[in-house]
Amino acid sequence: MRLRTNPSWKKALAARTPDGYYGLVTPSGWDELVHGLHDQIEIRFPDYQLFQAKEKFGKLRYHCSVDHLCRDIITAASEVSTRTCQVCGASGTLSEKPGPTRVLCRKDDDDLHCTNGYDLRGYTRRRPVRLLLDRLGL
Repeated sequence: MRLRTNPSWKKALAARTPDGYYGLVTPSGWDELVHGLHDQIEIRFPDYQLFQAKEKFGKLRYHCSVDHLCRDIITAASEVSTRTCQVCGASGTLSEKPGPTRVLCRKDDDDLHCTNGYDLRGYTRRRPVRLLLDRLGL
């Protein structure tokens, strides 16, 4: 999957977000998916408002002013998100590593930055100070 480099669609979504709402806070690997969902909803409802687009438990959540009318499109995109890597947009699965629920491809799941500070040996959350001391060899 090729990610878009032009963030103009993100600015368009931000302009649709009323004050007091979160707007677009999705992982970058889902950019293509969210952009496609936005395009499909915009065709039906050109003046819709976006309240929040986020990731929760490894699944896309999209809340907008017409979500009750576009439930089929939103549900389909949400199901695709459960098979799309949150980092790069490639095909992925739910990570079995300890920590937050994330959908990752094999490459990104193997990278250490995806452990989110969890020690893979003991399945316990390591404190940031301990991580820093470990990196310094102390």
